[in-house]
Amino acid sequence: MNLEHLHRAFSRLGARVKFGRGGLDVLRDAGGEFFRLDLEQARGDGYDALDVQPRRRHLVLVSRGAETVERFLCGHDERHWFVAGVEHRGPATVEAALDALQPGRIREALRASGERHRRRHRRRTAAFVRQGEWFFIPRPDFVPPDDAVLRDEPLVRGPGKAHVAERLCRSGGETVYVSELHPRGLTAEERRSFEARQPHRRLNWRVMARNAAAYVKGRVRHPDHATLVLDCWHEVALSAELSSRNLVFLD
Repeated sequence: MNLEHLHRAFSRLGARVKFGRGGLDVLRDAGGEFFRLDLEQARGDGYDALDVQPRRRHLVLVSRGAETVERFLCGHDERHWFVAGVEHRGPATVEAALDALQPGRIREALRASGERHRRRHRRRTAAFVRQGEWFFIPRPDFVPPDDAVLRDEPLVRGPGKAHVAERLCRSGGETVYVSELHPRGLTAEERRSFEARQPHRRLNWRVMARNAAAYVKGRVRHPDHATLVLDCWHEVALSAELSSRNLVFLD
């Protein structure tokens, strides 16, 4: 797919695309947000738009590198453009890619709720509400211990802006120490080893839980999304975005 065809595919969504050095990403300039694709890869027919859905403002993009073939869902969600990695094989349509991004717990919740199949990708369904990459499943019977409820706690999937929950209760998980240098977190042993190697380096550590079960209630805020108001406790589930397999769930 040459540069002209890629421009045409993204423009059908109402999006801009530019070509330069580096991988697929969403960047911003004076004109607003745009998709950045690698120029050499594009010239070598390393990209292909498999399914373009202008009404949904989504498309599926295949990226063919020297050794790998990857698939991405590119689209618009609430206020911003996004790129999400999906399964390397399989999703050739926007519908299939959206299905692949829903974690197993969400699919189970949809089946249990009896929600109509055609409504399964909405941000608010009978089974869940969604804010960006985070899904929230109603658990009205959940009763947390009073001393376990935290206020204004962040939900983080590695680097990036946190979603902040007004009330949060976590269960299980692994205690880790997070800093700007270590956004995925270090265990206590890993932190001691790091500090022994670099005794003069001082970092601001935050104690968090990695891959814990989490429940939230009240307002969930994020600068890129409309604030959610959850009237009862909801279980938290993270999108099955492929790139997230190299990230972690921190709260």
